[in-house]
Amino acid sequence: MKKRLIISGMCFFISVAGMTLGFRQSAVAGIRETKHNLSVSGPGPIKALGEEDLCIFCHTPHQARRDIPYLWNRADSTANYVPYQSSTLYSSVGQPTGASKLCLSCHDGTVALGMLGTRAAEVEFVGGLRFMPAGPALLGTDLSTSHPVSLVYDAALAAANPALAAPATLTPPIHLDKDQQLQCTACHDPHDNSYGKFLVMSNQHSALCTFCHIQPGWATGAHALSAATWNGLGADPWPGSQYVSVADNGCTSCHRNHGGGGAQRLLRQAAEEDNCLGCHNGNVAASDIGQELTKPSRHAVQDYFGVHDPVEDFTSGLVAKHVECADCHNPHAANDQPGANPGDPPLVGGATSGVSGIDIGGSAVRPAVYVYEICFKCHGDTRMLGRLPMTRQLDQQNTRLEFDPANPSFHPVAALGINQNVPSLLNPLTEQSRINCLDCHNNSVRLGPRGP
Repeated sequence: MKKRLIISGMCFFISVAGMTLGFRQSAVAGIRETKHNLSVSGPGPIKALGEEDLCIFCHTPHQARRDIPYLWNRADSTANYVPYQSSTLYSSVGQPTGASKLCLSCHDGTVALGMLGTRAAEVEFVGGLRFMPAGPALLGTDLSTSHPVSLVYDAALAAANPALAAPATLTPPIHLDKDQQLQCTACHDPHDNSYGKFLVMSNQHSALCTFCHIQPGWATGAHALSAATWNGLGADPWPGSQYVSVADNGCTSCHRNHGGGGAQRLLRQAAEEDNCLGCHNGNVAASDIGQELTKPSRHAVQDYFGVHDPVEDFTSGLVAKHVECADCHNPHAANDQPGANPGDPPLVGGATSGVSGIDIGGSAVRPAVYVYEICFKCHGDTRMLGRLPMTRQLDQQNTRLEFDPANPSFHPVAALGINQNVPSLLNPLTEQSRINCLDCHNNSVRLGPRGP
């Protein structure tokens, strides 16, 4: 009996050891040819002078830290971080925890790369390097321009923000930690660089981004489907990207997960309009909107910086004067479907799909149904005029009130006109037609891009 127990115990030990060895060999094989191999055999420029153990820079099988899982072998950072914050973030983000804190022990640049728990002295690196050098991998302690981490991603968060997938739908390779928090490891696998940037899956067509982010209208929108490519003129709209079309780059055409130009919304460029004009300058998109914005009469998006907010309420009276591309266009929902034809109600077209507005009664609508509702955001009660208004017999500058169907006379924008005998109307317009703001306020060049 005792002999059988000993043999069984030996078999169990061999089985577990084999499993452990198999896992170790798999992880080592995956990491060996990546930049995370910091040993002397590493393929990258950041590597040790003589240390041969590949795993030791993060893990150790013996004498590991007891306060941190994963057989951790590094000193953790004591830095105080500036977390990402945004008016469109429906979660409280504090200091990094869990796996994210471990990643930052190298990537914040405050702990020496060779400071290991099982080495009496700091491991020396090539060229005398001690800390993570400047570059994309150095995030620093200001994480305000990086995707938020260590936030609780639960059903309550998804309910508060309909543009987020329910956590129950997140399946491998995407996963949350044991505390239901989203960490760096939701998007990155430090042991496998098969997809580049240690991503857990390919992000072509924004497949990784859209695992969690389900923006209304995105699946049928132009930025998700367009096969347009850069013509090689001007600045590269996708520097460093392996993809060559709008659809392939998807979200990353406008956003950066780390080191964005602007903190809120993680936009690539600090100036909002620059994120649009990188493609809408005739070098990717067919129309050169940048040229249109140099005309004397224009929506002067270049004159404002950091004022626009996606959650701004135009009925509050508190919205500061500004105009940005996103006031009239929703990049997540815009598509190439045409607007209404003359004679039909002036319905919103694809270019302005999914944009908020103000209806004829002065109430907020999201999304706008009619084109004039988008215009009323600035040309109604807010009176965001770009110049001094002209002097009139009746000092009325509120266009929403001017088109009120209760007026004795009005252009048939929000409702059919009162006068049913207008012989001067040009075909195909009739007394039963409704017109669009763009019928009178549009491009001065007949074949140019439509829009005021």
